[in-house]
Amino acid sequence: MNKKTELEQELRLILQTALLGEIIPQIIFVTGSISGEWVKLRFHLDRPISETDRNDLDAVSTEVISHYKPPMKTETIFSFGSDFDRPDSHETLVYLRKRIGQYFDTQVFGSGPQKVN
Repeated sequence: MNKKTELEQELRLILQTALLGEIIPQIIFVTGSISGEWVKLRFHLDRPISETDRNDLDAVSTEVISHYKPPMKTETIFSFGSDFDRPDSHETLVYLRKRIGQYFDTQVFGSGPQKVN
């Protein structure tokens, strides 16, 4: 296994653990990526969230970054869209709302909508 794959798997496990009990109905998907000193987390939502929910999701970022040694930094992005949006190909998918999984092949995001039977 190469170093990039190991880092992606580690991030996936850390982020999934940090998300336990923090998933709110507005979340369509959650992704993460590591580049240099940065851990980028993206919460893709179907509508705006309350300040309390935003603070809870920011706490997820804090939990994630606590697993890494300095000088690692985190960037948290809140994006908005629909169930038909897909993560960028360079992002590690960590959480996917069930409804989107019914319409897309979750293994190949770059291929566009594909009805899964």
